[in-house]
Amino acid sequence: QAFRGLRKQLGSAVLIIFMEDITVIFDDEAATEIRTHSVLLMLASPVFHKMFTQEMKEKQSHRIELPGKSPDEFKVLLDFLEPGTGRLQKISDANAGFLSRWSDEYCMESLHTECIGFIKQPATVPRVVLAHCLGLHDYATSCIDHLLRCGQTDWKDCYDYPELVQRVLERTFVNVKRWHPVSPPGPPQPQIGLFRSQ
Repeated sequence: QAFRGLRKQLGSAVLIIFMEDITVIFDDEAATEIRTHSVLLMLASPVFHKMFTQEMKEKQSHRIELPGKSPDEFKVLLDFLEPGTGRLQKISDANAGFLSRWSDEYCMESLHTECIGFIKQPATVPRVVLAHCLGLHDYATSCIDHLLRCGQTDWKDCYDYPELVQRVLERTFVNVKRWHPVSPPGPPQPQIGLFRSQ
């Protein structure tokens, strides 16, 4: 009988733990609200853990306000954190940037390490953009050099980032001087850099 009582108590505790007990509120046009589990966020992030274990307004109201944040990005983040879906998720060019920002801001070290590891895989122009946006400027520069050596000429993904375009131009000039310190008269050489040869 004592065992049955304990099992009943534990069952109730487990049910409480896995209830969607908090509301996350966004300030997008739709005023999106997402219900989720406080225990899930607390296990993933010391920042959220502090919110719900100390005398903060989130603990009292069971509501988290995330102004300026994207609800769609948060849903993707939850997919990575949920026990039932986390193992199915993959870091990609589409999500590595914002997942890295979320995991850095909320101190989710494992996920942040995974994102940075993905970004530092073999260089592509989209990953140069990600590295630039995340402040990994030395790595972005090394990627630019590598891509220039491989004959990369299409840099349109960089055009929305003037500082990055400037970096590509600078590295193009540096690498041209390195590869061709003296340019004797002769037929035109293939153009490298931001634009394709005509």
